[in-house]
Amino acid sequence: MFDLFMRLLVLAGTFGGSFYLLGSAVYRWLRSGYWHSMTALDLFRIDNPFFGSNWIGLARLLDWLPIWLLLFVIGVIFLLATDDPA
Repeated sequence: MFDLFMRLLVLAGTFGGSFYLLGSAVYRWLRSGYWHSMTALDLFRIDNPFFGSNWIGLARLLDWLPIWLLLFVIGVIFLLATDDPA
């Protein structure tokens, strides 16, 4: 029972978070006419040595990837990984 509760909680957080971020971006776009994108790289905007000169490709990929899509994909992967075969 606890396992089911935790799966539902993580799924609600990832899917709910992704739709909230997408909805807030669309809302701001409709109000201002300018798309305020929040990318996955925005999560790592602190001084992180992981994104030094050796990881330029990964930094470009994360700068391209919208954060709402990242959360949605994490939710789908989690849903598929925790599916009970029985």
